[in-house]
Amino acid sequence: MTISGDAAVVVPRWAYLILLLQAGCSPAPDDGHGGEEDGADAGDHGGGQGSAEGGAAGAGDGGEGPVCDVGDTIACACEGGRQGERSCDDDRLGWSLCDCPGPDPCLVEDECDSSEQCRPGTVCGRGGDAGCRRCVPPAPYVLEGEDPCEGRRGEDVVGACGECGGDCSAQMVRIEAGTFVMGSPQDEPCRGLSEDLHEVTITRPFLMWATEVTMERYEAVTGVDLPTYRSCGEADCPVQDLTWHAAVRFCNRLSRIEGLEECYDIGEGRRIIEDIDPENDLDVGPPVVWPRGPGCLGYRLPTEAEWEYAARAGTTTAFYSGGIDPQGCRAIGDDCPGVDPALDRVGWYGCNDDNRLHPVAHKPPNAWGLHDVLGNAWEWVWDWDLDFPDESPDPTGRAGDSSAFKFRVIRGGGVGYPSKWCRSAARGYSVATSGSAGFRPVRMLAR
Repeated sequence: MTISGDAAVVVPRWAYLILLLQAGCSPAPDDGHGGEEDGADAGDHGGGQGSAEGGAAGAGDGGEGPVCDVGDTIACACEGGRQGERSCDDDRLGWSLCDCPGPDPCLVEDECDSSEQCRPGTVCGRGGDAGCRRCVPPAPYVLEGEDPCEGRRGEDVVGACGECGGDCSAQMVRIEAGTFVMGSPQDEPCRGLSEDLHEVTITRPFLMWATEVTMERYEAVTGVDLPTYRSCGEADCPVQDLTWHAAVRFCNRLSRIEGLEECYDIGEGRRIIEDIDPENDLDVGPPVVWPRGPGCLGYRLPTEAEWEYAARAGTTTAFYSGGIDPQGCRAIGDDCPGVDPALDRVGWYGCNDDNRLHPVAHKPPNAWGLHDVLGNAWEWVWDWDLDFPDESPDPTGRAGDSSAFKFRVIRGGGVGYPSKWCRSAARGYSVATSGSAGFRPVRMLAR
């Protein structure tokens, strides 16, 4: 520091050095060789020029570097091949300190390589909280080399969610055909009794909404004004307290609006399953038939097999983001024994939801591009809550109208529930006439 007068004034080292430079001085020894030493030192770090005093350029391996004026910065190499910067003031003084960027927010396994090459069947797209480049399934309507937003600004374009100014909640993503193992292995923590492993083949690609149906979308299609739920209160919050029949009617109505065939025949009257005690009679609502099955090209609910296939996106772990922390198995009711790191990254559930729903698409999607498929709102599927059927490929669940057919399956878990219910294999159920869940429609692609 420098002492001036009676008071001690501390002059920062950087300010003192800048003053020296402006005065044409050098802090190096004034022996006529200071600039040469500075140049050599800079040369060892990729090349540089000596100071004005010495006038000799560094002769290190880097050779003669670019001109570096006071107040400017110069590029320098950092660990991992990334580029940093160093101050030219430092460079002229021989400090040669490289200011390197912080850790890359993108996970290495999520990044496309420098040439944006991905494994076959995927393309390089955006995803994750940091907008990282990752390998994702290709968009069905965007051709290679085509601008997905060309002539469609402000619209919802498959494969360009939000990037054209559109609404992610209306995007549908393509789920390719394939074979997977449905259910959970015996050693998966928290597994249920009805999650027997069995191989399932989905023979045709289909489109699935990237998010759960939001309140705004539901009201726009049906004209029904929904109350806000659990203080979420935003138009892009998922619907939650819907009956299974309300979800089915939404799909038929949306098909009608878009000129597609309606997949469901909804009957009149109601089916009542009688109990010994009449007060316990169960109203399961009007009968619903799906005449064409998966051959219908209109909007519909996914089958339980389609839902799990889409949710897993090629993974075999409890969540598409990794395995489950066994402490989640001890949860009773809405108890939270501890945050599950894998689920916390991708879903809203009892340990991170503040006891409310959250706007859709605020958590990273799975490899298909599906948001909130684990957690946030439970999701209705087509199937009755019975043992898995033996049929494959394209299982549609067991059919019938006996007293055994009481409950419809709900999947994905939701807010207020522990992590064990958000596993990809976890099966919940509810009476179809109960306002218990939300949903996300699918639509089969023509062959």
